[in-house]
Amino acid sequence: MKRLLVPAVSCLALTGCADILLDPDPPMDPVVVFDELWEEFDRYYSHFEIKAVDWGALREVYRPRVTPATTDGQLFAVFSDLLDELRDGHVNLWTPFALYAWTAWADAYPESFAWPRIAIGYLRDERTAAGGVRWGRVAPGVGYVLIPTFADRAVVDGVDAALAALSGEPQLVLDVRHNGGGSDNHAVAIAGRFADAAYHYRTVQYRNGPAHDDYAVPRLDSVRPAGPIAYRGTIALLTNRRVFSAAEAFVLAMRVLPSVTVVGDTTGGGAGNPITRELSNGWVYRIPRWVVWLPEGGTYEGVGLAPDVFVQFDPAESAGNGDPILDSALARLAPQERVAR
Repeated sequence: MKRLLVPAVSCLALTGCADILLDPDPPMDPVVVFDELWEEFDRYYSHFEIKAVDWGALREVYRPRVTPATTDGQLFAVFSDLLDELRDGHVNLWTPFALYAWTAWADAYPESFAWPRIAIGYLRDERTAAGGVRWGRVAPGVGYVLIPTFADRAVVDGVDAALAALSGEPQLVLDVRHNGGGSDNHAVAIAGRFADAAYHYRTVQYRNGPAHDDYAVPRLDSVRPAGPIAYRGTIALLTNRRVFSAAEAFVLAMRVLPSVTVVGDTTGGGAGNPITRELSNGWVYRIPRWVVWLPEGGTYEGVGLAPDVFVQFDPAESAGNGDPILDSALARLAPQERVAR
């Protein structure tokens, strides 16, 4: 499924988005509104070159479908088809009657995560901390921390609480499967709990000019030791296709650490750092504004971050209550004695 159309009074669970309530639209010429949206993306969207999208050619395809007599519903359908061409999970459009989201980055892939399987089959001494963080132990000497989101600053406190309790365990499973993102700042702050030095984990460039390949001077981002907890054990980081946006920033910051092995499925592939803007008819949209480059070169936009150890499964189709991704991580984390506190 490439778009999500629901009544606008419903809440759309989109990464890093607050609920948006829209007033009825003022009357506008649909052709004017089409040109406005097209021009906004032409000027600010950051991934035309990476995705080899000919935005000018698409205008010639879609603009003739809009006339002064076009209804709001018809205009929304045109916009949805146009925005689908970008194949971007950070591009959204909210209207008073429907909303648009491109969800194919996750729809075609297995879920690869089922919390009841972990809670029942693996986790001991289960606790819940701030930000929805869950933690416990999944084997002798192996702690487990589920980080469900980076949207709330409380998640940083929740992870600190979990690490304070698990600091004596020499090995740790960090699970960010189904984490749709939130704030890069929260994600990288948590990653700093596991860094023993500064590591360059990404390079960022903002779109800053009229040409589609106009970018600002590259900014090199590093993860550094941070926070009250310094965990220095061996780490398995679990990922799947629904790890997206700021959660991928976390994976980026963790995968460069020598102590970390990433296990699971490839992530969703979205790093646009979008901003929210409004059209003159009152409709609201999100538009990505930067490009993220990997330290080794290239980008994962629209592709995702591949794990070190690839494991994929669908809980709906697999028999029993096991979790092959967690099983694979545990097979690589040999049981050890607890570390003296």
